[in-house]
Amino acid sequence: MMRSDGTPYGDGSIFSGNRSNSPMATNSFDVSTYLKKPEVILRIISLLFSIVVFGCISAGAWVTFPTGSSCGYNGNANTCNLGVGVGVIAFLGLIAMLISDALFDTLTNLQWRQYILIVDIGFSGFWSFMWFVAFCSMADQWRKTTIIAGGVLNDVQAAIAFAFFSVFTWVALTVLAVLRYRQCSRHMFAPAGAGGYDAPGQDDDVAPYAGQPGTDSYQTPPFQADPTQSPPEYQRPTY
Repeated sequence: MMRSDGTPYGDGSIFSGNRSNSPMATNSFDVSTYLKKPEVILRIISLLFSIVVFGCISAGAWVTFPTGSSCGYNGNANTCNLGVGVGVIAFLGLIAMLISDALFDTLTNLQWRQYILIVDIGFSGFWSFMWFVAFCSMADQWRKTTIIAGGVLNDVQAAIAFAFFSVFTWVALTVLAVLRYRQCSRHMFAPAGAGGYDAPGQDDDVAPYAGQPGTDSYQTPPFQADPTQSPPEYQRPTY
């Protein structure tokens, strides 16, 4: 595909370019394009889920008694603290990753993009596990709860439900990060001249060398007679 000025586009990938720089990088920030990215959509959904989880636990999962407060999950304060901790750290991590997604397309160095994706894979994968642990802990303690206060029922159940949903959104984020990392690696280690890359030193404006395949040009080597011309007649000297 050619631009209006006759210059070719890359291979259409967000990682197209040479090994160190990507010509697809742009200094402008397009909000509509940013919000349509699958990873951004999943992060926003996961962000809302984390707010629901730590908000419900902090605001409604604690029961107040004359002697003090008690966690609505069978009185186990560790379960409430785990749910709040996982939710708050997930919220902060998602904010940081949304910022990195906004800056991702402006990075011209493919190695920096690879570092961001490695962190994304590690954090998303580990926090998928943490959400699963938090869900199992809250569900198990709720199952053991015998005394249920009227004001905590909805908040406790909502936190359990959205912790369960968060497991799947974070697993999806991990899979997306792995796919993006593999795509980045293919472009980073592709052989020169393949995958939309230009061979080092290759210039389209340079004339082809003599005898190059696919060309009709031929140049006579220097200091050598032209084989297509007849030799000059020899004239005998007179004495």
